[in-house]
Amino acid sequence: MNDIKQADLDEKNIPISVNQALDVAYKNSPSFYASLYNIEAQKANAKAQKAAFHPNVDLSARYGSQDRDELGQNETRTEARVGIDISYNLYNGGLDNANLEQAYQDINIAKYQRDQSCIDIRQSLQIAYYNVTILEQKLPALDQHRASSTKVKIAYKDQFDIGQRTLLDVLDAENESFQSTRSYIVALYDRQSAILTMLKEMGKLLPALNVMSDKYPTLKELTDDPIVHNAQNICPSYDVATTFSRKAFLQKKAKQDNAYMSVTAMPRYLDIPLETDTTADSFTDDDGDGVPNEQDTCPSTPLSTNVDLSGCTIYSASTSNIEIGIPFSADSSDVRSQYIQEISRLADFLKENPTKQVEIQGHASLDGDRKYNRKLSEKRAFAVAEILIKQFDVEPKRVKSFGYGIDQPRVNEISVRANAANRRIEAVITDI
Repeated sequence: MNDIKQADLDEKNIPISVNQALDVAYKNSPSFYASLYNIEAQKANAKAQKAAFHPNVDLSARYGSQDRDELGQNETRTEARVGIDISYNLYNGGLDNANLEQAYQDINIAKYQRDQSCIDIRQSLQIAYYNVTILEQKLPALDQHRASSTKVKIAYKDQFDIGQRTLLDVLDAENESFQSTRSYIVALYDRQSAILTMLKEMGKLLPALNVMSDKYPTLKELTDDPIVHNAQNICPSYDVATTFSRKAFLQKKAKQDNAYMSVTAMPRYLDIPLETDTTADSFTDDDGDGVPNEQDTCPSTPLSTNVDLSGCTIYSASTSNIEIGIPFSADSSDVRSQYIQEISRLADFLKENPTKQVEIQGHASLDGDRKYNRKLSEKRAFAVAEILIKQFDVEPKRVKSFGYGIDQPRVNEISVRANAANRRIEAVITDI
């Protein structure tokens, strides 16, 4: 027991915000990555099941010699044969269709498991993070109580020695001092336990304890074919406790479930009815930026964007890449008037920083024709750039536009959620 060393936890390992902790957790969680690779495996299985709908084509060749003819006469001759054998099982269609449907359902189940992994990580990490925060708030009061109880214990003992306190008073003071010291020590170890739990969920426990081994591969070294994804869009890193009121969160969750279920046909995992209360105290926030609709002058800012009290994007001198929330109508590049405010904020930033230039990049979802999506993304990017130049008088040489189409998806899949994440306008800001 004497050889056991106390864990040396550097306070720098504790993230400054729960959102930062969630971002680290999604990038390092083995269970999350396992769920992503499970989806890829099920997609490969579905692709293999489609092969049953095609004929089997075999190339055969044979070469040999024969010493006698049909009558048994000695007559050596050489025989060669090359052929193509094609087989097509037309009576196996029902089984093949059933196998393919099952493969698609397996993909849906894998996606559902990925979402459950996100929920489990977010739930465990936020509980641990807020346990650390709450205990940090309690420790000063517990320490003060411990110190005060110790002083009372010493004072009562001195007074007992001169006959001014009874033995019962001294014993009560001793017990109070013991209990207060015990509460303080328990809080210290509870906080350390919460930190360890948080580091475990973030995938940083072993490095923090300095027990890493070179014998075991890292998460990135486990595969030669890493999955291209953005955890921010697959697993939203918003802090439920501070971003939404309970009512607004349930409303938003119900909307997401409805959109998700229309694609996956999976059982709902949060079956809570939508609130129908429309009184003045109801909180509605359609874009999820924490600013209610009636105060939001930029009604479509992305979830991960830092916004001000009016719900518009906050720019800083270090801003280099930011998404501009502009929902376009289907097959359209027209910027509707209610979304001009976001472009205006970008224009103000460029005017305040004359050494900066911007490239407006258009991106499309993976569904649809590649060439068409590229042209449409080019038109949308050009439309935003044109507003910057013509309406807000930004110098043309400081504004460029380019359409990437489907070449740079955030989420490498086709679904309601992935399509919404991939259809976007980004502003890449650089120095001139």
